[in-house]
Amino acid sequence: MEAPHITALVEAVETMAEQLNGIDVGDVFGGFTCSELDSIARVLKIAGHAGTAAFIVMRHAESDEFPDDGDLTDWDGDMHAPVALAHSQSDGPSLDGPAMQASKRYVSQL
Repeated sequence: MEAPHITALVEAVETMAEQLNGIDVGDVFGGFTCSELDSIARVLKIAGHAGTAAFIVMRHAESDEFPDDGDLTDWDGDMHAPVALAHSQSDGPSLDGPAMQASKRYVSQL
């Protein structure tokens, strides 16, 4: 990739991070599969936007399903379930709540 393209790519990722961070209207991130969302989150993390990556994972996980009893020990379902579980046990999305903390832990492993 030539230098001008790298510069344009970095600028595009910066713009994308700014625009994604804070979207809280509707179920924007729930429409992605987990692997699609993880790909976007990984790009954001690599580009230095781990906070935005955690935010979109948290918002995506709001639509995830997990066992009713919350026991994920033997469960092989949705990979974002720990984030969804933390969200379900809180009063809603918060940038410093349990779901965001779980999301940050998840993103750190991408």
